[in-house]
Amino acid sequence: MTTVERSEKVDTRALLREYGWQMVPDHLWLGRGFGLMSAVDYSYQWDPTSITWHLNQGKFYNGPIGLLVNTGLAGTVCMALFLGAGTALAWRIVRRLRQDGCGDSMARACSLAASLWLAHTTAFIFIHGDVEHALKTFAFLAGLLLVCDRHLRQRGEPAQLPR
Repeated sequence: MTTVERSEKVDTRALLREYGWQMVPDHLWLGRGFGLMSAVDYSYQWDPTSITWHLNQGKFYNGPIGLLVNTGLAGTVCMALFLGAGTALAWRIVRRLRQDGCGDSMARACSLAASLWLAHTTAFIFIHGDVEHALKTFAFLAGLLLVCDRHLRQRGEPAQLPR
């Protein structure tokens, strides 16, 4: 990717965030809903910057802005609570694994699931923020975290490792 392409990409993302903030007051309480189906949105054919396509699709490259525009304040608060609860659970799993160790395959899988949750949450809020994709990803990861938490609770007290 050339410097010009990189610069254009950053400028486009900045414009999308700016337009997104401008749309928030119009859709504050309940949002405008998710975007059009990509298959029937032909704006990319006449808009070389693809800004119109991204606005139609509700992709603002920022999680909070995308949530506010697409789901309104109600959806944003619910998603914030969901992300907060999942993050607390992921941290609890990480702390438990640091204390007990990752001696078995399931513990290592739990470590991976908790790390993925934390990484996806950070990326959703600060980097990309595609709401529709995030809902699918976070639903799957939340299920994994619940399974991991149950496994670690059933595992009981940590075994004393030989020194």
